[in-house]
Amino acid sequence: MRWTIAELPEAVALGKKLAEERQETRLDFLDSTDISSAPPAKIFLTAGTLQYMDLELPKLLAQLPELPSHVLSHTLPVHQDRSYITLQNLMVCEVPYRIYSRLELENGMRQLGYTLRASWTHKREVEIPFHRDLRIDGYCGHYFVLEESKE
Repeated sequence: MRWTIAELPEAVALGKKLAEERQETRLDFLDSTDISSAPPAKIFLTAGTLQYMDLELPKLLAQLPELPSHVLSHTLPVHQDRSYITLQNLMVCEVPYRIYSRLELENGMRQLGYTLRASWTHKREVEIPFHRDLRIDGYCGHYFVLEESKE
Protein backbone atom coordinates (compact mmCIF):
# COMPACT_ATOMS: atom_id res chain seq x y z
CA MET A 1 0.00 0.00 0.00
CA ARG A 2 1.20 3.50 -0.83
CA TRP A 3 0.16 6.68 0.95
CA THR A 4 0.19 10.13 -0.58
CA ILE A 5 0.19 12.78 2.11
CA ALA A 6 -0.96 16.28 1.18
CA GLU A 7 0.22 18.87 3.68
CA LEU A 8 1.49 22.40 4.03
CA PRO A 9 4.94 22.96 2.48
CA GLU A 10 6.77 22.96 5.84
CA ALA A 11 5.20 19.65 6.85
CA VAL A 12 5.96 18.17 3.41
CA ALA A 13 9.65 19.04 3.80
CA LEU A 14 9.77 17.50 7.29
CA GLY A 15 7.82 14.41 6.19
CA LYS A 16 10.16 13.80 3.26
CA LYS A 17 13.18 14.16 5.54
CA LEU A 18 11.80 11.73 8.12
CA ALA A 19 10.79 9.20 5.46
CA GLU A 20 14.26 9.35 3.94
CA GLU A 21 15.96 8.97 7.34
CA ARG A 22 13.78 5.95 8.11
CA GLN A 23 14.16 4.53 4.60
CA GLU A 24 10.38 4.55 4.21
CA THR A 25 9.43 4.12 0.55
CA ARG A 26 5.65 3.75 0.86
CA LEU A 27 5.03 7.47 1.47
CA ASP A 28 4.74 10.26 -1.06
CA PHE A 29 4.26 13.90 -0.10
CA LEU A 30 2.73 16.81 -1.98
CA ASP A 31 1.83 20.40 -1.25
CA SER A 32 -1.83 20.59 -0.20
CA THR A 33 -2.23 24.00 -1.81
CA ASP A 34 -2.06 22.26 -5.20
CA ILE A 35 -3.30 18.68 -5.23
CA SER A 36 -3.96 18.62 -8.96
CA SER A 37 -0.76 16.61 -9.43
CA ALA A 38 -1.78 13.89 -6.95
CA PRO A 39 -1.54 10.33 -8.22
CA PRO A 40 -4.81 8.38 -8.53
CA ALA A 41 -6.05 6.94 -5.23
CA LYS A 42 -8.89 4.66 -4.24
CA ILE A 43 -9.33 6.24 -0.82
CA PHE A 44 -9.21 9.90 0.23
CA LEU A 45 -8.92 10.23 4.01
CA THR A 46 -8.93 13.44 6.01
CA ALA A 47 -9.18 13.92 9.76
CA GLY A 48 -9.30 17.29 11.43
CA THR A 49 -7.81 19.38 8.65
CA LEU A 50 -10.52 20.42 6.18
CA GLN A 51 -11.68 23.31 8.36
CA TYR A 52 -8.30 24.98 7.79
CA MET A 53 -8.26 24.56 4.00
CA ASP A 54 -9.12 27.35 1.56
CA LEU A 55 -11.34 25.04 -0.50
CA GLU A 56 -14.34 23.04 0.63
CA LEU A 57 -14.14 19.25 0.29
CA PRO A 58 -16.09 18.92 -3.00
CA LYS A 59 -14.01 21.67 -4.66
CA LEU A 60 -10.82 20.13 -3.33
CA LEU A 61 -11.73 16.71 -4.72
CA ALA A 62 -12.69 18.25 -8.07
CA GLN A 63 -9.04 19.36 -8.46
CA LEU A 64 -7.80 15.77 -8.40
CA PRO A 65 -6.91 14.23 -11.76
CA GLU A 66 -9.17 11.28 -10.88
CA LEU A 67 -11.87 11.08 -8.20
CA PRO A 68 -11.20 8.48 -5.49
CA SER A 69 -13.74 5.67 -5.05
CA HIS A 70 -14.06 6.26 -1.32
CA VAL A 71 -13.94 9.47 0.74
CA LEU A 72 -13.67 9.43 4.52
CA SER A 73 -13.78 12.69 6.44
CA HIS A 74 -13.50 12.76 10.20
CA THR A 75 -13.54 15.50 12.83
CA LEU A 76 -15.27 18.05 10.63
CA PRO A 77 -17.18 20.94 12.24
CA VAL A 78 -20.65 20.91 10.69
CA HIS A 79 -23.59 23.23 11.30
CA GLN A 80 -27.02 21.87 10.50
CA ASP A 81 -28.04 24.78 8.24
CA ARG A 82 -25.26 27.24 7.52
CA SER A 83 -21.66 27.37 6.39
CA TYR A 84 -19.42 30.18 7.54
CA ILE A 85 -15.85 31.09 8.34
CA THR A 86 -14.87 32.24 11.80
CA LEU A 87 -11.62 32.48 13.75
CA GLN A 88 -10.21 29.80 16.02
CA ASN A 89 -8.22 31.04 18.99
CA LEU A 90 -5.16 28.82 19.44
CA MET A 91 -3.90 30.88 22.40
CA VAL A 92 -0.76 31.94 20.49
CA CYS A 93 -2.59 33.03 17.35
CA GLU A 94 -5.97 33.06 15.64
CA VAL A 95 -6.57 31.20 12.38
CA PRO A 96 -9.45 31.13 9.88
CA TYR A 97 -11.75 28.22 10.60
CA ARG A 98 -14.45 26.89 8.25
CA ILE A 99 -17.72 25.50 9.57
CA TYR A 100 -19.46 23.36 6.96
CA SER A 101 -23.17 23.31 6.22
CA ARG A 102 -24.39 19.71 6.30
CA LEU A 103 -26.72 20.30 3.35
CA GLU A 104 -24.10 22.10 1.22
CA LEU A 105 -21.48 19.42 1.91
CA GLU A 106 -23.79 16.54 1.02
CA ASN A 107 -25.13 18.33 -2.08
CA GLY A 108 -21.60 19.17 -3.26
CA MET A 109 -20.51 15.58 -2.89
CA ARG A 110 -23.66 14.34 -4.65
CA GLN A 111 -22.92 16.66 -7.59
CA LEU A 112 -19.52 14.95 -7.93
CA GLY A 113 -21.25 11.56 -8.06
CA TYR A 114 -20.85 10.45 -4.44
CA THR A 115 -23.42 8.75 -2.22
CA LEU A 116 -23.33 9.22 1.54
CA ARG A 117 -23.05 5.73 3.04
CA ALA A 118 -22.49 6.61 6.72
CA SER A 119 -22.12 9.57 9.04
CA TRP A 120 -21.33 9.96 12.71
CA THR A 121 -21.02 12.71 15.28
CA HIS A 122 -18.89 13.09 18.35
CA LYS A 123 -19.54 15.72 20.97
CA ARG A 124 -17.28 18.72 20.65
CA GLU A 125 -18.92 22.09 21.03
CA VAL A 126 -17.97 25.19 19.09
CA GLU A 127 -19.29 28.44 20.51
CA ILE A 128 -19.21 31.60 18.40
CA PRO A 129 -19.27 34.59 20.78
CA PHE A 130 -22.36 36.81 20.29
CA HIS A 131 -23.80 34.40 17.67
CA ARG A 132 -25.67 31.64 19.48
CA ASP A 133 -27.35 30.57 16.23
CA LEU A 134 -23.93 29.54 14.84
CA ARG A 135 -23.07 27.20 17.71
CA ILE A 136 -22.43 23.56 16.88
CA ASP A 137 -22.74 20.64 19.30
CA GLY A 138 -20.45 18.14 17.63
CA TYR A 139 -17.98 17.33 14.91
CA CYS A 140 -18.99 14.95 12.15
CA GLY A 141 -17.52 12.18 10.11
CA HIS A 142 -18.70 11.00 6.70
CA TYR A 143 -18.16 8.06 4.41
CA PHE A 144 -18.93 8.74 0.73
CA VAL A 145 -18.72 6.24 -2.15
CA LEU A 146 -18.43 7.22 -5.79
CA GLU A 147 -21.59 5.91 -7.48
CA GLU A 148 -19.74 4.44 -10.44
CA SER A 149 -17.39 2.58 -8.06
CA LYS A 150 -17.87 -1.19 -7.96
CA GLU A 151 -15.51 -1.67 -5.00
